[in-house]
Amino acid sequence: MAKFKNGTSMNTRLIFLGFLSVIIAFYLKMKADSFGFPDGHLTELEHTQLPLHYIFSILSGFFGLGLFYMAWKPLKLKPNIVTSAATAVYLLLILVFIAINYWLGITLDHGRGG
Repeated sequence: MAKFKNGTSMNTRLIFLGFLSVIIAFYLKMKADSFGFPDGHLTELEHTQLPLHYIFSILSGFFGLGLFYMAWKPLKLKPNIVTSAATAVYLLLILVFIAINYWLGITLDHGRGG
């Protein structure tokens, strides 16, 4: 098992990042399911954000499962490269989600009406 300079293993970091991404996926799925008013009406913003939340939660869940697999069957690469690349890809995915969500928030009317 590959070790880092501070003594932690690659598996520990990949498992932590995997748990983090699965928790984020679960949170976004629960948030998407709670959109709308009690009668089921969705505002324009929520109607547009709903597929975004579902897609990102699915991607995040699959990313977490992939990290668990890489921790279970390590690759033949240096551990710093694997964890740095996985962290960079996931942070990029999060930034894209935040940017799209922000853009939707400033361009749609938030359901305020006329």
